[in-house]
Amino acid sequence: MTVDQAIKDKEEDNPRPYMTQFSHVTKLTLTDFSLVNTPHIHIKIGSSTDVEISGVSLNTTYDAQNTDGIGLSGVDGAHIHDIKIHNGDDSVHTTGTGTQNILVEHSEFHGGHGLSVCGGGGECDVQNVVFRNSKIIDQSIGARIKATSQTTGVVRNITWSGIEMWHTKHPIEINAAYHGASNSGGLKVTDIVFENIKAHDDMPDGLLQQGGGGSISEPGSLECADKTPCAISLRDVNIMTDKKWVCNKYVTLSDEHDVSPSLSSCDHS
Repeated sequence: MTVDQAIKDKEEDNPRPYMTQFSHVTKLTLTDFSLVNTPHIHIKIGSSTDVEISGVSLNTTYDAQNTDGIGLSGVDGAHIHDIKIHNGDDSVHTTGTGTQNILVEHSEFHGGHGLSVCGGGGECDVQNVVFRNSKIIDQSIGARIKATSQTTGVVRNITWSGIEMWHTKHPIEINAAYHGASNSGGLKVTDIVFENIKAHDDMPDGLLQQGGGGSISEPGSLECADKTPCAISLRDVNIMTDKKWVCNKYVTLSDEHDVSPSLSSCDHS
């Protein structure tokens, strides 16, 4: 069985419906409502333009599978702001083809798997995405790009900026071997920026652990595909741990400034 078939089978193990789904919509506005205990993805938007989501609260237990907060696929133009998500999978997931011009800001994310780009096999063309000025609390992963050996396409001009994290196991992750695949895929990853990132090992004062987070395992894991090495910039990144970065030899650092711990500690395997 291939890795991509395993992912497909896992998805088919959850036949439950998305809580809300929108497709081929122009000028979609979602504002000021709450969704609780979704059976699957909270909000799924495909092949749409000019989307705005604000003032929304999404709340599902962190150990419920496939409960992505907001999934965007083939969306051109989206502004997601002033939202709060507590869930058990990707907080905001950008994937598919033609997904571009996305801004996610001034929001708070608990319990899930991060602000993510791409995923399983197939084509993923995502560009011009900014995640900024937001909080990530008690999550397994913070800022994330994921792909398998079967993923193709281009991921370009993706920025995580002004992100503060607490009790997040893997603050930064680029994983070309998602779900145990080999890292021999054809996804091109370029112009990736992590800037003004701060990650604390513990929980914020006054909040109890209610998610999938934990102590920091490593500052970041940068494991790119061998056929298409990544081009990454890191600026003003402070991960509060003495553990080493995990990197492979296919990472190209186009800029590194004020990074702690230093990437000189990186284990290039």
